[in-house]
Amino acid sequence: MIRALTTGEIVVFFEYLITIGTIIGVLWKFKNKIKNWLTGDLEASILRLELLNLIEHDPQNIDAIMYAYDDYVKYGKNTYIHSVFEKWKKEYFR
Repeated sequence: MIRALTTGEIVVFFEYLITIGTIIGVLWKFKNKIKNWLTGDLEASILRLELLNLIEHDPQNIDAIMYAYDDYVKYGKNTYIHSVFEKWKKEYFR
């Protein structure tokens, strides 16, 4: 047998719906900013790994390293990559 819902249960159900709707609304409003933030960080991370890999395993490939570094700098990230790049540059641009 199905029992009737109490007023408290109905109120809690609608509070859940309102909360979920609010969260979805906020995410929808900022979806482009969130997307750009996530993809920008992901692309910068991939470039950072690519650059570190090139410096570590193929340090004579000057054109590829310079190209990857220039792309990485466009993201404006301030990390230890700059010091690694400068160390590599001193070693291969004597």
